[in-house]
Amino acid sequence: MPMTKSEEGLARLRGWWFRRQGLTPHTSAKTVADCLRQTGWLATVGSTGVYLSMRARLPRISRETIDRAAMDGVDVIEVPGAHARPAVLVPRDEMALALRLHWASYAKHAAPLFASGQYSETALKAIASQVCRVLDEGPLSTADIRAVVTHPEAGELLTGALIDLAVRGIVRRHPADGRLDSSKYLYELRHPDDRPDLDAEGDAATVMLKATRLFLQRYGPAAVDEIADWGGLTKGSIRKGGSIRLAEVHCTRPMAWAGSVRLAAHLFGVTTHDPVTFTMVPLILLSIGTLTCYLPARRAARIDPVSALKAE
Repeated sequence: MPMTKSEEGLARLRGWWFRRQGLTPHTSAKTVADCLRQTGWLATVGSTGVYLSMRARLPRISRETIDRAAMDGVDVIEVPGAHARPAVLVPRDEMALALRLHWASYAKHAAPLFASGQYSETALKAIASQVCRVLDEGPLSTADIRAVVTHPEAGELLTGALIDLAVRGIVRRHPADGRLDSSKYLYELRHPDDRPDLDAEGDAATVMLKATRLFLQRYGPAAVDEIADWGGLTKGSIRKGGSIRLAEVHCTRPMAWAGSVRLAAHLFGVTTHDPVTFTMVPLILLSIGTLTCYLPARRAARIDPVSALKAE
């Protein structure tokens, strides 16, 4: 029996999504890190979703293999959550970006509490320093840390100090029993050489741009609201990021113009300052970026949601 137009559209949309998410034999991942680059960052705390997502793409992978990869922290690592953000499993090379997003969420929540005098930022920093000295002896649980930290305000601020240290990459938090869905943790002090360089991710606008690019690559076309909710960003900052991308193109043109003199000996049939080349190349690059977002969105928009749900 032939498919209706809505069923055919739904099948095309499913096929596109399955390929993008590595759910077909030809696009399935080979490693845990590759899987995360297809699915996006996976929430871990109190959920088996991380295991189900991995098994859908790596059918033969075991729960122990996933846990061991996360605990080793070589290719993938668990990044702790902050205010209203879950802990997530991410590729190791995206750890700094994830921490910057989580730290921004934490700082946004903490700032009014410090400004109002409800909590003391000086006291929190003092408690964080004590925690670092305690953890220098080895990993400890929250209860063990609380038993040895002597600051008078530790009762209220210890949890905040641990979160602050974790989202800045100074302290690593990992499951006490080695299972990602565990709710009991140990904290250990990172060696300075092992701490992620959060500043290398750039300023707040650059971090926003990187996060937006990752979201669109892994989740497909999305509204500004969806990106803002996922990254803990403001809608204004995301729109500003689009303007930054255009500015980057315009700013690099003078640099290319100046640097083209060095390439003069390698050019044939075109001058170093050919106006057509300097006009067309940026336009082509911008067109490619636009089409990669527009075409899937246009295809999805043609499907009537009510018809698709009825077909489902």
